[in-house]
Amino acid sequence: MNLVLRTGWHLGRLFVLPQWRTIACGSLLLSIGLGPRVTFTSATAPIPPANRAAALPAPIEFAGKAPSRVTLRGNATLSSWSSVSKAVTSRVSLAVKGTTLARWLRVARHRALHTQKPPVLPLANAPIATLSIPVYSLDGGNSGMNHDMWAALKARQHPYIRYQFRRVTAASIDRDPKGGQLIIHLKVQGRLTLAGATHKLLSHLIIRPGPAGGFTVHAASQVFMSDYGVTPPTAFFGLIRGHNRVRITFDLTMHRVPVALATARK
Repeated sequence: MNLVLRTGWHLGRLFVLPQWRTIACGSLLLSIGLGPRVTFTSATAPIPPANRAAALPAPIEFAGKAPSRVTLRGNATLSSWSSVSKAVTSRVSLAVKGTTLARWLRVARHRALHTQKPPVLPLANAPIATLSIPVYSLDGGNSGMNHDMWAALKARQHPYIRYQFRRVTAASIDRDPKGGQLIIHLKVQGRLTLAGATHKLLSHLIIRPGPAGGFTVHAASQVFMSDYGVTPPTAFFGLIRGHNRVRITFDLTMHRVPVALATARK
């Protein structure tokens, strides 16, 4: 029997495999390349779809915890401003076995001594990453400023800011010169929904593996309020006016969700 395995991920350099390659090993024929999903074909008997799903590993789930925060920063006519939310709900799901992920981290940490090119992480499906914060949780330390910010972001009509990951566009690895900790750099594309409008968002992520299988993420992006139909707030009859460009930073602490709890959530 000739078995052909086709698999691939559109996730940028971190997860992308080379173009189709065929490896013959006795009666086993293995082809690996780019593709939108995992498919199996056989010269004698196709594998039923139900069996394909059963063969996929249960995803590893991560959820955000304190002290996660999202910060909006900008400039105004006479000063700068910032507004912080600690009411962050974030989730990451990776379709890979825990042992495979642990091995990938060990190999990446060793490889980072010699190159910035990360090893391939064999995900069965595209990763899922989402984040949301209540607009009313944004706090700039001043009640007047808070109300102006909430009004500008149309909090009453659109009470949440949401982000959804789409794909990785570039990846590299290195090690912290002080402690030797692995650092993963990702450039990613996602979708940000703000004040009821949704647009593409490009971000640079710095990921550091942490204890108990968790990790921290620092990400930075910039947006223009006008792209989302937001008018920068003003004060003192227009003498102080917020600038159009806003910098958004995500500082997330992610912990691994126990398998039983992750299953119960589905």
